[in-house]
Amino acid sequence: MFDRLERAVERGRELGASYVELRGEDGFMEFLQMDDGRVNALTQRLERGVAIRVLADGAW
Repeated sequence: MFDRLERAVERGRELGASYVELRGEDGFMEFLQMDDGRVNALTQRLERGVAIRVLADGAW
């Protein structure tokens, strides 16, 4: 994912943006639910997100 972010920053600059910021995050979570001392459910989840800021022609 991070190589794509780097390419996107480069592309933004090629298109004339004076500032380009991209942030990526990968997160892995595990949830455990218990009832009366026994495991009732176990859930695993992978989340990804991207934040983008661009300054072009003096405006964000």
